[in-house]
Amino acid sequence: MSARGATARLILVVLVLLLLSLLLAVLTPVSVHAAMGEHPSASGEDTSGVPLAGSPGDTPGVVCSAGATDTATVTVTIENPSLPAGGQLHVTGTGWCHPSRGGSVIGLKIDEGAYSHTDASLHQNRTVWALIEADATGTFNALVTLPTGSETSSVPAFAEGEHRLRLLSGSLAPGDTVRTLLSEPFMVGNYQPNGVPRPVDATTELTADTQGGVTVEQRPDGWLVTVPGAAVGDWFYLTTYVGASPRTPWGPAWFRADARGQFLAPTTGITLPVGPSRATVQSDAWAKPGVRLLSGWAEVTVAPPAAPAAPVRAAPPVTVDTPEAAPRRIAAKPVRSAAPTTVPGPPVSRASQLTSALRGGLDPLSADGVVTLTVPAGPARDWVFLYTYTGQAVSPVGWVQPDADRQVRLTITDLGAGRHKIAVLGTDGGLIGWAGVLVGTVPDVPTVVSGPGVSADSAAPVSRARTGIPLAVGLVSGPLWARNLLLSVLGVLLLAAATLGTLHLRSARIVRVTR
Repeated sequence: MSARGATARLILVVLVLLLLSLLLAVLTPVSVHAAMGEHPSASGEDTSGVPLAGSPGDTPGVVCSAGATDTATVTVTIENPSLPAGGQLHVTGTGWCHPSRGGSVIGLKIDEGAYSHTDASLHQNRTVWALIEADATGTFNALVTLPTGSETSSVPAFAEGEHRLRLLSGSLAPGDTVRTLLSEPFMVGNYQPNGVPRPVDATTELTADTQGGVTVEQRPDGWLVTVPGAAVGDWFYLTTYVGASPRTPWGPAWFRADARGQFLAPTTGITLPVGPSRATVQSDAWAKPGVRLLSGWAEVTVAPPAAPAAPVRAAPPVTVDTPEAAPRRIAAKPVRSAAPTTVPGPPVSRASQLTSALRGGLDPLSADGVVTLTVPAGPARDWVFLYTYTGQAVSPVGWVQPDADRQVRLTITDLGAGRHKIAVLGTDGGLIGWAGVLVGTVPDVPTVVSGPGVSADSAAPVSRARTGIPLAVGLVSGPLWARNLLLSVLGVLLLAAATLGTLHLRSARIVRVTR
């Protein structure tokens, strides 16, 4: 055997070994951070005092079995339910098994997605605040960094008070089980409930058995509400109902009871529904996940405001001279009513609460960046107040007076590309209805992530700094570019092996001929 042939065979052997090594790496996911001894926290800081998923000291459990789909066994626990804004929330859970590949990938949202990231570096759905991957036993142990409360940390700015996490699985890993679980509440900063609670069902829940002895006394400075059994410092939310339609005159404001179980809801600058209504009182306790406890309700009748004493001075008639006839008088147009001076609170706290049942028959007509809404006939609608809802943002537009055809027009180009909702309120502060509008074109946003890296369908990388756990990164389930690079390298190696083999065979033939 010639030296050249031996060298070619040695190169072939080396190439085969390289190919086998690469195939082994492809078929065997590697826990990169665990292998490197890294356990980054949700903020990238040293958290050696708190064990994280996959770190030494985790209690071993039963390994997830194939076909594990039991949604009743999943749990979540908030280990530190009181912390400051920007702090690290310690979250643990069990039972989060993927049906075929160990632990599930879990998305966390704050207050049902009320708070979003300021960019899409974690996920294209910005309401996904953190991503966690359970280990092979279906358990996780993570630190989640909360927003700091500044406008640059979240949209909107994170508020102190009571919050909850919504945990979701199914769409973040191929073939995973669809689950949803709401955590127990945790408190950020000095406790105060926030946001508008979900309204009760007035037709079924406001009965004689649920009145609870609540009374409302109308005073010049506000409504004095008495809640029997309330302790000093208890929190309550006040809503009014006209028929089955809820009104939120005080917006997101909550009230605290005094030592007599009473609180005063000021009415200065507040638009109240005129006539009979029902005032409901909900406490900060939870009747069930996502629903505040109804403490009671009372009948209330609001008198119409007194008519202004000063008469409206009519404009003088206008005289027009014509050459063929004597002067004739043209009556001046009547003066339109002035816009209300009060600003009603938003009917709901976020766009998702504007459901189809509250549309009110508003059908938008959009053309050239202007949307036209026809306001249905009814009382308290000579002026309407508009709110726009864009994602989690709520913005007041102001008072608009419908024309003779009961139509109002709004320029929507300034809202930016995307889907928006426009809520229309009457002069009594009640929601007349809402309409959805689309500005520009909105591409479909993929939500599936195949593994903890960047998938082929989603360009949203999973940020370790926001998950608080080490993520197992395998080349098969890793980013698309990594897989493509690997296949390219394999192709080059195979081509090199084929070329060397061909050269070797040609060399062998040449040697035989020269002999």
